Amino acid sequence: MSEKLRYKNPPIVERTVGVYHQMPQDHFEAKLPSWLEKIRSDYPVSEPLAEWIIEIESKGGVPFVKSLTPKARIIQLFWQRHPKGRHVRGMRLRPDRLVFHLCREEEDPHDFDELLPEMERWLPRWAEHFGLPDIGGITLEYVNQLNAEVTPQFVDPKGSLRIGEALTIFGKFPGPAKGITSPYDCKARLVIDETRPTFFDVRVRVDDAVPNGVRVDFVVRTFPVGNRLTFADAIAELRSGHDIMLEQFACFFTEQAKLSFNK
Repeated sequence: MSEKLRYKNPPIVERTVGVYHQMPQDHFEAKLPSWLEKIRSDYPVSEPLAEWIIEIESKGGVPFVKSLTPKARIIQLFWQRHPKGRHVRGMRLRPDRLVFHLCREEEDPHDFDELLPEMERWLPRWAEHFGLPDIGGITLEYVNQLNAEVTPQFVDPKGSLRIGEALTIFGKFPGPAKGITSPYDCKARLVIDETRPTFFDVRVRVDDAVPNGVRVDFVVRTFPVGNRLTFADAIAELRSGHDIMLEQFACFFTEQAKLSFNK
């Protein structure tokens, strides 16, 4: 992919790459302790996440909550040690996936070329350890933020975000209006390739963690129907997914925005 599609200071705050293979929960839990020993020297900081699940069943076509007591599903998340205690490089584990995170450090957004080698290094070890013969699919996700800290060029003196100057999909709306304000919540899935198939998801929503902030998620997904990926295929699909990501990034951000990302 052409270097002209790379930017010095894009609004990307987190990048992830993931590979998928569903394994039984009991198998995952039995093999997990020895896997943690293998990664401890590289990813020593453990911060598991709890995902709360509410069971719902249908009676006569009407949904009912099966139990008022939610169940917690633990997501294993590990980080490399950082001199300032920040979360920058991480590994996430679930029974159906291996995911690597690379987060922004102040003015350094980092790069995909720093992230993919971690997947190349650990994918064969993960597969061998858990006894996985192939891969079911891949994802590549970029989280972008538009706010006063990351993109001050799009914030007016009153603190309001000029989102239409940043994102093409908010550039023009039919009918008269004097401006755009929150909520911005919207999402869509683009079909990139029907045969593989490959999809590109985009979601724009309010970022509750930042005043007047907006979060823009881009996700590339490839899950071959009736076909499995070798480990080499999975890496190749992640590279291809990155090309798609760069192309779509260039489409969804305005020319004004892209020029500002290179300053």
